[in-house]
Amino acid sequence: MTPSEIITLFMLMAALAAVPSASVALVVTRAATRGVAHGIAAGAGIVLGGLKVLLFYASLFPQLADVNTLAMGDVLAIVCVTVLAVGGVKLAYALAGVKVAALAGEGRGARSLRRATGVVLLGAGGFLVFKM
Repeated sequence: MTPSEIITLFMLMAALAAVPSASVALVVTRAATRGVAHGIAAGAGIVLGGLKVLLFYASLFPQLADVNTLAMGDVLAIVCVTVLAVGGVKLAYALAGVKVAALAGEGRGARSLRRATGVVLLGAGGFLVFKM
């Protein structure tokens, strides 16, 4: 793989990993309640344990490189890029979850923050009810 293909793969994988999803919600929740290591472990479990996720990521590779000419170094580069891109995004989400949980649980604005969050959730729920 050329350096430009590796950079493209990294940016694509990171962008896809950053899209909010159930796995992101799980990573943030686990990190906020149990710590960063638990958040990262939950994210890794979903990525590695989900056949659909693995097939989706694997379907991207033929778009970026000729799979018939991949050498062992190319495969190693793909694995490293995938771990760094997806793991880096999950780590960022886990750290953000811990930080938000710390901010929400202490300080002068904690009560106001919880109330504002409740209002936003009620507003979103009301919007969904009346949209139907």
